[in-house]
Amino acid sequence: MQKKELNKRRRRAQLGMTLVEIMVVIVIIGMVMGMVGASVFGSLGNAQRDVASSQIKKFGEALDLYKLALRKYPSTGEGLNALVSPPNNQEPFMKEIPKDPWDNPYSYVYPGTHNQGSYDICSNGPDMTAGTSDDVCNYETAGSM
Repeated sequence: MQKKELNKRRRRAQLGMTLVEIMVVIVIIGMVMGMVGASVFGSLGNAQRDVASSQIKKFGEALDLYKLALRKYPSTGEGLNALVSPPNNQEPFMKEIPKDPWDNPYSYVYPGTHNQGSYDICSNGPDMTAGTSDDVCNYETAGSM
């Protein structure tokens, strides 16, 4: 009888995992997911900044073509929309004005306060606040290097 009961206990122990074992596995999976998630979100933030920098460079190229054709940059009031709808029946310099990666418009100032004799273009970055270290601009901002 003792042998039968011992076999029964062994089978029961082999049938499944204890609650502690399941919790340990869940904690390990959670830690791995946390590390992967942090890495992915960090890469996404860098990618968005790279997209904003690239778009600002494209604006710069279109603005330089605008200046060559019309002998001046658009005023602050005309803004970047002047690249899509230039005066004097001029061909557009861009098909459309994209928003920044955070779905906000870029700011454009001419004459620039940071780039004397030229223009300033800036995205306020993920915090959507001008003048902070996460801004992406065609000039150095506080905290950017």
